[in-house]
Formats: sequence, structure tokens, C-alpha cells
Amino acid sequence: MIDQGWFQGLGSGFNGPSSQFIEDGTYTKLREISVAYTFDGKWVPNLIGLTSIDLRLAGRNLVTWTKYKGIDPETNLAGALFATQGIDYFNNPQTRSIVVSVGLNR
Repeated sequence: MIDQGWFQGLGSGFNGPSSQFIEDGTYTKLREISVAYTFDGKWVPNLIGLTSIDLRLAGRNLVTWTKYKGIDPETNLAGALFATQGIDYFNNPQTRSIVVSVGLNR
């Protein structure tokens, strides 16, 4: 067939990763960080009748430092399946999330 060599040879990424598709995937990631504080001074029961207030702030997947050109160096097309590790094709990056919570203790 015409151009079959391109699809089955080095011109295509459909037959496994070839050398032109391989790059350094090292990275450093700020995976998770959180901070919490409990307000339990005398003003809390006097002001609103509670014993304490807990305030929490957490973030996940906030920053990734890498020279990798793809979406995310930690992503993988088939999940944890060993046979296809390292394939970055139609993948989604890990989600970034920020959570704020308030606990009112009586």
C-alpha cells in the first residue's frame, strides 16, 4: 500500500514509542500542601457562642516543574497497565484542586 511504511515505521506513533517520541520525563511536583488554624480564644464563645472555629486550606497538584513538552509527565494512556506505560496520547493531566473548609465546634 502507498505510505504503509510511514504508518508502520518511524513516522508513526501507533506502533509503540520510537526514539523521536522519547524525551526526558523527570519532574518535581508540589503534590499537596495544607495549613490549618484553630481559633479558640475567649472572644470565640463571647462573640458567637462556640468553643472553637477550625479553618483549613489545602491545595493539590498546584505546580509541576519539568522540561517535558507533553501534558503531564506523570500521565499514562492506559493507567497502571504495565504494557503501555509512558504513552502520552489523548491523555488528561491530573486535576488541580483547592479546598477551603470551616469547622464550627460547639
